[in-house]
Amino acid sequence: MTRTSRAGLVLAGLLAAPAAWAQQGPPDFMVGEAHGFGAGLVVGSPSGVGLAWRPRDANMVQAAVGWSLDDDWLSANVDYLFDLTVIEQDSTPNIVWPVYLGAGGRLRIGDGKGQRSGIGARVPIGMRMEPTDLKLDVFIELAPFIMLLPETYAGVDFNLGVRMYFGR
Repeated sequence: MTRTSRAGLVLAGLLAAPAAWAQQGPPDFMVGEAHGFGAGLVVGSPSGVGLAWRPRDANMVQAAVGWSLDDDWLSANVDYLFDLTVIEQDSTPNIVWPVYLGAGGRLRIGDGKGQRSGIGARVPIGMRMEPTDLKLDVFIELAPFIMLLPETYAGVDFNLGVRMYFGR
């Protein structure tokens, strides 16, 4: 089975789960609020595994490790995030949309597109979709970065992700 067909199967499963929950409800282990430790997948530039620690509603520490398939490099980042505002809509009373800003560091290992390994800083800006009754969040994020050592250059990371939480 190719990597593309495996990714298609995973995506199909993720899309089918909400349809099943609409009839039977979510599994018990997913019912609650998105707090504590979270883990999930991040897709974009780069794609990989995302972790989060969320002790309070408006603050979070997130980390991700991913691989860029196009450019052959490994990237890791750690960010502190805080919510700027939370959008609530009458049409979706069980979903809130926090808009956040953060600051963090970035490590890159590899030799893709002529840019070497190095360290830098990033400023993630994004929005989460949080069902108020599930230990889950889905996010979209842009993160302008500047690599500082050993050479200086700038760019933007773009990611979509989903995390499940294992806290209270």
